[in-house]
Amino acid sequence: MTATRTSILPAYIRKGDLIRKEYTEPYCATHALEYVAAWNEDDRPPSDNLALASFFLLSRPVSPVVLPTVPGIYVDKDGCPWVLHREIPNMPQHWTEDREFMADSEALYLAPFTRLRPESDVAAEVFSTLSAEFAWLFGDDALGTRKIRFEELAAKWATK
Repeated sequence: MTATRTSILPAYIRKGDLIRKEYTEPYCATHALEYVAAWNEDDRPPSDNLALASFFLLSRPVSPVVLPTVPGIYVDKDGCPWVLHREIPNMPQHWTEDREFMADSEALYLAPFTRLRPESDVAAEVFSTLSAEFAWLFGDDALGTRKIRFEELAAKWATK
């Protein structure tokens, strides 16, 4: 096998890694064993069995990229904003950035995407925090009009 060998400590081996273990028995030849790591933290071999061996990482499985499916505004791995549209049922989703268009096959190279919170959610949270802070700082009048005003503003933004 012509894989790149990277030295690795046994503690850093993960389940699913392709590992090459090289060891020399006393007065014997050097042995090499390639295997896919299957142990978890709880069932690692004892350290005395590993002391005379050298371990090399040949490959590590990469988890598949999962693209978002919920329409909204997202930021890619480089911090650029993208809008995910799903306007037509049973059609592939598409992404836009200003005037650019991007299909899912191109979006894979910019993953992972982080969804930005909707404006209405952020506004409602800000208004509820301000309402609590102003009530604590200035007190509320007898009729509670300051609190009612903040609730009205929060409701207005929640519908946008």
